[in-house]
This record gives sequence, C-alpha cells and structure tokens, in this order.
Amino acid sequence: MRVLGAAALNMAYVAAGWFDLYLARVLGPWDMAAGELIAREAGCRTGDFHGGPARPEEVLVAAPGVFRELATLIGAGITIIQALGDLQQRPLSKACRHVLSVASRRVGAGDSLSSALSSFRGTFSDLSIALITAGEDSGKLDDMLRDVAGYLERELALRQMVSQETFYAKILIGACLVIPLAAQSIIVLLTKSGHEAAVVFFQGIMKYLL
Repeated sequence: MRVLGAAALNMAYVAAGWFDLYLARVLGPWDMAAGELIAREAGCRTGDFHGGPARPEEVLVAAPGVFRELATLIGAGITIIQALGDLQQRPLSKACRHVLSVASRRVGAGDSLSSALSSFRGTFSDLSIALITAGEDSGKLDDMLRDVAGYLERELALRQMVSQETFYAKILIGACLVIPLAAQSIIVLLTKSGHEAAVVFFQGIMKYLL
C-alpha cells in the first residue's frame, strides 16, 4: 500500500478529494484522531473494516465519488461485477481497490451490492445502503447510485459551508477561553515561578475540558 506521510495526512487527502479511500491497521490514537475528525467534517465516511466505528486497530476513510463512477458504468450496461472490476483498474488508492475487490468477490459469489457494501457499514451509511437496496429491488440501481453520490456530495458541501461559517466563531471562543488563562499564568509567572504558572494554565484547561 502506498503511504504518503502520516496517517492523519492521508485521511486529510481523502477529505480534500485527492484520495478516494484510505485504510490502515495498528495506529496510535494520536495517529488517527485529527485525521478522522477532518474527514468526518468534510463529509467522508469513517469506520473499521467490519462496519463498526473507526478505531486505532482498524480505520477506513472513504469519499463519496466512487458511487458516481459506479453509477455511470452500470448505466452504460456494464454488469456490477464488471463495473467493480473496471474501477479496480482505475488510478485509485490501494485501500479503495481493496473495498472494491471485497465487494466484487461477494457479488460474484451471489451477494447483492448492498449486502457487500454493508460489511463496511461504518464507512457507508445506513441511508446509502438502503438507497442501493431500493435500486436493486426496483431495477434502477444506476439511478439510485447517482442519488447516493448526490446526497453525499451535498452533505459534503453543507459540512464544508458550516465549517467555514463557524471558523471565526470557533477562533473567538478559543480566544475567550485561552486569553484569561494566559493572563493568569503570566501573573503567576511574574510573581512566583514558571513551574507554578504552567500548573495554573493546565489546571484551567482541564477545568474547561472536564
């Protein structure tokens, strides 16, 4: 698997749309916490390899774009197995090809696409799985895949808008919390010692967190 830097950086690449999917095993909590948060805020799906929440032992982050490509192929008359196989040959990340490979094997063994993707339920939401199931039942899978892609893209745009609109508010709140603590710590530093100033500052931080 190609790894371009830290795990958090690779998750941020998925959030930015540069990668379609990223997965990793045996990370430290400090390796994945920031990257998973960035990916979630960007509208990506995160989880472990078995449909549960992301955890240091197994983390998977996916962008919504694969659905639209799959819809285009199926709409062109290509079978699901052929479409999944074709996507694996695209210049996607190794992690994305892994998910497509698992889905292709399960579909080839007789499972539906929705059933195959449900094994990554922490990555693909219940709504996405339900829409794909409806598409399979109605014979309009390509239309439903486009709907799923559109829904995820709109959710991504909304999350990005909310993040941008609340950025300065977050900065202001952070300043309101930190400046009083910093002022108090400086007073202690000037009147007592640097050690006591650090203790006062971190005690104040812990009060806010707890």
